[in-house]
Amino acid sequence: MWTSFFLACLLFGVILYVPGILVLGPFFRSNGMGLFPVLAAAPIVTLFPLAVLSELFGYMGIPMNAWVVVLFAVCLCFAGLLVGSRRAGRSALTTEEVKKDISVVVAYVAIGCVVAGVIYVKSMDGPASIFPEFDNASHLALVRVFADSGKWSSLQSSPYLPSELGILTSAGSTGFYPSLWHACCAFLVDFLSVSVPVAINAVNAVAVSVVFPLSLLGFMSSFASDRRVLFAGAITSSCFIAFPWHLMVYGPVYPNLFGDIVLPAVMMLFVMLASFEIEAGEKRGLLLLFLAGSFALALMHPNTIFAAMAILAPLFASRCSKFISDRFAHGKAAIRVAVGLLCFAIVALVWLFCFHLPAFAVQVNYHWTPETDLLGAVQNALTLKLVTWSPSQPLLSVLVLVGLLSVVAKRRSRWLLVSYAITLIMFVVVDCAPSESLIRHLFTGFWYNDIPRIASVFVMVLIPIAAFGLVTFADGLAAGVCSLFGRVGWRIPSDRLSAIGCCFFGLLILSPFQLFSGWGPTPVRLMIDRYVESYSFDKVGYYTHDERDFVNECLELVGDDAIVYNCPFDGSCFSYGEVGLRTAIRTLWGTGAESELSTMKVLREGLDEVSYNVDVQSAVKATGIEYVLMLDQGNEAMDESITPWGYHEDQWVGFNSIDDDTPGFTLVLRNGDMALYKIDSQYL
Repeated sequence: MWTSFFLACLLFGVILYVPGILVLGPFFRSNGMGLFPVLAAAPIVTLFPLAVLSELFGYMGIPMNAWVVVLFAVCLCFAGLLVGSRRAGRSALTTEEVKKDISVVVAYVAIGCVVAGVIYVKSMDGPASIFPEFDNASHLALVRVFADSGKWSSLQSSPYLPSELGILTSAGSTGFYPSLWHACCAFLVDFLSVSVPVAINAVNAVAVSVVFPLSLLGFMSSFASDRRVLFAGAITSSCFIAFPWHLMVYGPVYPNLFGDIVLPAVMMLFVMLASFEIEAGEKRGLLLLFLAGSFALALMHPNTIFAAMAILAPLFASRCSKFISDRFAHGKAAIRVAVGLLCFAIVALVWLFCFHLPAFAVQVNYHWTPETDLLGAVQNALTLKLVTWSPSQPLLSVLVLVGLLSVVAKRRSRWLLVSYAITLIMFVVVDCAPSESLIRHLFTGFWYNDIPRIASVFVMVLIPIAAFGLVTFADGLAAGVCSLFGRVGWRIPSDRLSAIGCCFFGLLILSPFQLFSGWGPTPVRLMIDRYVESYSFDKVGYYTHDERDFVNECLELVGDDAIVYNCPFDGSCFSYGEVGLRTAIRTLWGTGAESELSTMKVLREGLDEVSYNVDVQSAVKATGIEYVLMLDQGNEAMDESITPWGYHEDQWVGFNSIDDDTPGFTLVLRNGDMALYKIDSQYL
C-alpha cells in the first residue's frame, strides 16, 4: 500500500507542476524573472482549469473524471512546448544564475520533505491512516461522492450521492462548500483506484512538503533579493508549529490548509504586479495569472482572499502612494500619507461590505471561546505560543524580533512591518476578545473566529521576517567569531560561518530531542506526538482498528449498494468515505436540526419498533434502508467510545434499543459490541 501512496504523491506532483512549468517557463524566463516564480505559480496552471472544469461539468450535468484532467494537462504541456520553442534562446538569465536558483529550490524541497516525512508521514500507522475527528467525516464522504458520482462542483457539494438527495438527506442540502482540495483527492482516487484515505494523505503530503515551500520561496523572492535570506527561508518555513503542521491535526481543516499553502504564490503575483521594476507589457500575463490564482483560492477556501487582503494591504497602500505622489513636484510627503490612508480605507470598506454579506453570515458569527486575557494574548503572540497545547518558541521569537529590526533598513520589504502589526492584532483579538464582541467578529470572523486559522495567517508573515532575522543573527555571530579568531591569526570565511550558523539554529528549532536535562519536550517533539496520536486508530477510541476491520467485513457481506442505518457518533460516520459502506448518516452535524428529514427522525427515535409501528415501516421503505450497523452496542460501550461532539442519548432511543432479541431484525455479524443486523424482508 505504501507503493500506492508514493505513486499517488508522484502523480499529483507531476500533474501540479509539469504543465505549469512548461506553460509559464518561457514567459518568466524571457523576462528575466528566474526559476522561483515559475515553480511557485506552476500549480495555478493546473488548479484553475480543474476548478473551472469542475464547475462547468457540474452545471451541465456531465460527470467529471480523471481523464478529463489528464487530457487537459497534456494539452497544456503541448501548448507550453510550442510557446517555448518559439521563445528559445530568449532567456535573460545566465547559466550560473540558474544553477544558484536550483540550489535554493533543492534546499526548500529537501527540508520540506524531510520535516514532513518525520512529522507527518512517519507518524501515520499506514498510508491509509485517517484523522478521525469532526470535520474529516465530511471530507472523506465528499471525496467519495466526487469519485463515485463525477460531480466535483463546489457549488453543488454534498456528502450524499445525487440519487440519495431527498431520501437520506433533504433535497436542498447541496450548496457551496470550497471543494477544490476534494477534487484533487477525487482525481487520484479515480485515476489510480487508490482508497480515499491514501489519496488524501498523498495530496496533503505533497502540499506540505513541496507546494508550500516552493510557494513561499516565490513569495519571498518577490521582495527579498538577498539569496542568503531565501536560503534562510527554507529553514524558517518549517519551523513554526502553528502552520502548516498544526492545521493538519486540527479539525481537520484540509481545504483551508491547502488554500493557505497556495496563498503565498498568489501573493507573489500581486507583489510583482505592484513592482515598478516590471514593465507594463509584462504585467498583463501576471494579471491574468493572478486572477486565475485568486479564483482557485476562493474554491480552496474563501478566507484565503481575506488573508491576502490583510497581508498585502500595506504593500497596496505603499505602491499607490508612491505612484501618485511621484506625479507631483511639491508636497509629496503629505500626498503619500493621504493616498496611503485612502488605500487602507478602500480595503476596509471592501472588508466591511463582505462582512455584511448574507453569504458570510454564518462564518463571521461563529462562536469560539477566547483562550486568555489581553496581556496573555500579547505574550502568546510575542513568544510564539500560537498553539494552545504547545510551549512557546523562544529562539524563533528572538529571530522574529531581530528580523523586524533588520527589515526596517530594507526599503523593498518594509511593508512587512505593517503586515506584521495587522496580523499580530488579529491574533491578539481572536485569542482574548469575548466571543460575542463585534471587534472579534469583524477582525477574525472570516476565519470562523478560530484561533488556529488566524495563527496560520500570522505565521505567513512571520516566516519571511524570521528568515531576515536568522541571516542577521548568524551574520552577527559570525562576525564576532571571526574577530575573535582573527586576533590569534586564524582567518575563517565569515560567509561560510554564517551559513553554518543558520543551519545550526535551524537544527535547534526543529530538533525533536531534549537538548538539556530538565527542559521539557520540544515543540517539534510534542507536534510529532500529536500526529502519532491523531493518525493512530489505537489512540482514538471512537474509531478503532477493530471497528475498521468490522466495517470492511460488513461491506463484503452487504455490498456497496445496500444502505445501512447507523449512529454516526460511534465512528461509523467515517465508514462511507473510508471504504464505501453506504451508511445513512455520514456527518456529525444535522441530528435534530430543522433540515433533518422527518423519516430520519422517525428512525432515530423508533427504529426498534419496525415490527409493529406503521410510521417506522414507512420510513424504512422511503429511505431504502436494509441493514443496521452498531459499532458500540450497549450503554457501557457507548460511554467509552462515543464521539464527544453533539451526541445526545435521548435522540437515539430507537437505535440504541435494538439488540439480538428485537423483533424485525436478524443478526448477520457480531464481534464483541459490534453488530450488523438485517431488517426482515417483510418490513422493507
